[in-house]
Amino acid sequence: MDRSFYNIPELKAQFAEAILRAKEPEAEAFQIAWDLTSGDNNFANEISRDWLNDPEVRRIQQQLVEANGLESFLPSKYDVLKKLFKIADSTPSADDKIKALRTYSEIAGFIEKNPKVVNNNTNGNTTQVRANKVMLIPVSTSDDDWFEKVKQQQANLRKNAEDV
Repeated sequence: MDRSFYNIPELKAQFAEAILRAKEPEAEAFQIAWDLTSGDNNFANEISRDWLNDPEVRRIQQQLVEANGLESFLPSKYDVLKKLFKIADSTPSADDKIKALRTYSEIAGFIEKNPKVVNNNTNGNTTQVRANKVMLIPVSTSDDDWFEKVKQQQANLRKNAEDV
């Protein structure tokens, strides 16, 4: 078949980029090639068989990764979360469902893996403090002392509210 109307260098560049973006490059190679050749089965079969390891395609992929960074060809956080939720939703095993949802929660930020460490620098001394999520509870020496502090706080709030 006459392939002279194909711009082979341009086709290789398109194939190289599409393969970088593919979730399963070897499994998707034929479909990518078929789309690029507008359904030319024979040529698509040849491309999917020969171009995955073609030195020119590999060089183009390397240039694309260097220019754009590998992250631009990887799935986004949103894509990963969608996939994990689909796994959790479709798996019949409770253990697998829990594992998928836990991983989903960690990636989404619902679960903080390690507490943040804050560096306090006072007088040239560095102290590391773990910033755990804590609620401060005031402590008083007696009930009467607590009652007086609460009364004073309420009086201050009323005064500030009246001043506004």
